[in-house]
Amino acid sequence: MRITTTRKVGMITWQRFKLYLWESWESVKGRFEKRIKALTEALKKLWKRRREKSADEPTIGKSDDVVEADWEFVEESSDKGPARTIPTHVRVGLVMLAVFLLSALGLSLFENTVLGQTWNWGAFVFYLTILWLFLSLRIVRENQTGAILFFRKPITKAQSGIHFVPFLLYALETIQKTVIQFEIPAEPELVWKGDDDKLPKGMAPPVRITHAQLESAMFYRDDLEDEPTKHFSEFSPEEQAVLRSDTLHRKRLVSEASGIVRLLVRDYCKFLGTIESMEGKEGAKKQIADTVVSTWQDVIAKLTPAEANMHKRRISKLVLKRVRQKCGEEAYEGESESERKEREWGIHVEDTELKPFDWRTTVNKAIAAASAAGMNKETTITDAEAEGEATVLIGRGVAESAFLLSQAKAKGVKVVADQIHDNPAGEIAARLLAMEEIAKKSPLTIVPTEGIFGPALGIAEAIKKGGPGSSRDTPESSPASPPTP
Repeated sequence: MRITTTRKVGMITWQRFKLYLWESWESVKGRFEKRIKALTEALKKLWKRRREKSADEPTIGKSDDVVEADWEFVEESSDKGPARTIPTHVRVGLVMLAVFLLSALGLSLFENTVLGQTWNWGAFVFYLTILWLFLSLRIVRENQTGAILFFRKPITKAQSGIHFVPFLLYALETIQKTVIQFEIPAEPELVWKGDDDKLPKGMAPPVRITHAQLESAMFYRDDLEDEPTKHFSEFSPEEQAVLRSDTLHRKRLVSEASGIVRLLVRDYCKFLGTIESMEGKEGAKKQIADTVVSTWQDVIAKLTPAEANMHKRRISKLVLKRVRQKCGEEAYEGESESERKEREWGIHVEDTELKPFDWRTTVNKAIAAASAAGMNKETTITDAEAEGEATVLIGRGVAESAFLLSQAKAKGVKVVADQIHDNPAGEIAARLLAMEEIAKKSPLTIVPTEGIFGPALGIAEAIKKGGPGSSRDTPESSPASPPTP
């Protein structure tokens, strides 16, 4: 009997407790629904005011896909002053957090036995909520900038600091604030220097540009202009002659151009939103590289090798201007500021640099061979002309020497003749000297014995016979003489 009464009392108590719980739940649920409804209405009003204000003001540099990350101030119609709106991802995160906590509170009233253990689902959901909240707190370091993505779609930017990024729905992607540098057409070790039809896999072809001929080339007028506008025909004849004397002006070469681009990402959210349709992050580099190469081909093809090599820095400034226009950092001619900001990439191009030209190509080798052949031809002609001139000079020197020698001999003969005329002994001595010279050059000499030669020969023969050192061993030692009359 007591057991039955106790059971009835327990059942009545349990029924009253369940009724109390139900009434409490209905009360809490009603209040919660009212607060959610009030919060929803307030958010709708704030969103409506924001849309009305954005419709009245010009939207410069903003799109529906990209929302500013910082807290924005929205003017209200009341006198309470400006009110701050909460970013969308934060609002969504707070709603999810409230749902999790309320679910944990409701489930904490129920307990189940799992594998012999009492299991409280409310506590389990509460612990999951704590873990989710911990995973939703993300940090952007001081040397980084980031973007918050909603299913890979950028919605707002994230500066340095702690950010609440709801886990599973949103994601945070960061990038370094340092300068990004890349080379065009590729890194030096990845540029193919051979023929394009034998391009290996993973290598990039070089950027080859044919320079203009001297007569059709363009030149820069002053340091203020961006592009060359002066034609070769506008130079004076003296200046044209000076230009023709320079080999790099006169020869038409093929240059292999390469350069460096340095840029900095300022708004990573806008950058990701812009390059989303560019085949990923590499698409932005590809568009910049195409702009750089097209500018090189447009300008360098108008210049001679010497002019292009002289104005590399000026060409780099023109490339920088066109790349900034491509990225929306500078406006095109006739473009408004709002149009420029609508196509802005969120990056800052710091500098572009044109590296020294490489002229070691197959075409240039052929040109060099032709030039070497022409130089060899000129050298051969020059050597022949020099040899001819040397022969003429040698002949002229020989003739002049012979003429001077003949004059000297004529003067000597005249002096000898004068001496002979005044002194007969001198005439004899002169004739003897002449005979001696003739005897040295001729094996057979005929000498007349008349006149003064007869006594002279006799005296000479006596000297040879009786003098010291004379010899009669061989018949050749004594000359044959005719008898003296």
